[in-house]
Amino acid sequence: KRKVLIFREFAPRGSLKDRLHRKANPKQQWAAKYGFKGEPLPERQIALFSKQILEGMAYFAALGLPCTGIHTGNIIMRDSNWCQISDFENAALGFTPFKPGRVHSSDVLAFGHILYEMAVGVALETAELVSLPNVPLPIQEILYRIFRPDAENEEVSVKTLLCTTFIAEARLS
Repeated sequence: KRKVLIFREFAPRGSLKDRLHRKANPKQQWAAKYGFKGEPLPERQIALFSKQILEGMAYFAALGLPCTGIHTGNIIMRDSNWCQISDFENAALGFTPFKPGRVHSSDVLAFGHILYEMAVGVALETAELVSLPNVPLPIQEILYRIFRPDAENEEVSVKTLLCTTFIAEARLS
């Protein structure tokens, strides 16, 4: 029988989801950590983390490994301003995307869910946006671009998202 072992270094700062739930201890069980609404991140951090996540996704795509299963729980925090994708083995093992048959690739939809959670503080449970109260306009524009009905939407890719002004201009201070 063939077996695959995947080793990862321990991430003491936890995940992006832990960051959104600031009081969460990365070592606690899921329900204890995330059974309440998290806090949205500041706009500058959303732009910075979005850029880092999208650059990681573009790198994996160039290797032929789409990031279809990423979410805030598998983006680890290296320090307060640096995050990285930690779970990419689904693509490496050949698992299929979780949302096939849409105009957007499922990696773009996965990023849309991450962006929403960073901006609102709670996970988006569907692939449709109803309203975005208190979400800054540049983030709203990106989210509507990702989640608008397919017939109305132009092709959106990781590369086109990296070129949006909000994300392209993100820099560490």
